[in-house]
Amino acid sequence: MDLPEFGGDEATLVGGIIAAIAAVFLIFLLFFACWYVYTSYFTMKIAERLGSNNAILAWIPVINIYLLCEIAADENNEVFVGLSPGMTFLVILILLLFAGIGLLAMIPLWILIARKLNKSDLLGIANAILGSLLIYWLHKVDDPSSIPVE
Repeated sequence: MDLPEFGGDEATLVGGIIAAIAAVFLIFLLFFACWYVYTSYFTMKIAERLGSNNAILAWIPVINIYLLCEIAADENNEVFVGLSPGMTFLVILILLLFAGIGLLAMIPLWILIARKLNKSDLLGIANAILGSLLIYWLHKVDDPSSIPVE
């Protein structure tokens, strides 16, 4: 059995395709790293503004969802319908892993955070849907004299 021989134009074509795939992958990796640093930084700043002692958790993947649950909790330490931040975190993880609809559960979480920051519910919804690309506007202080609800 003879193996096909690559040489000349075929090798150049295969090498070009591999190089293009590697370039696209590296661009995606760079974009993801920039997005992760951006969202982690502003999540940490929002947590600090809302008085969390665990703001550093914003940098740890998956655990940062727990931080969001913690800062979204009200004065009775409840997030959704009487659920504690820990239970809300577990519900969101289960929805993410098994149902694939965890992002939908993030919408009310970001709405609660937006309300605590005296921002529009629509900004919270957009932030959840767009993967925290609008998190800067949640963090931004419109009126220096306004104090977020704690």
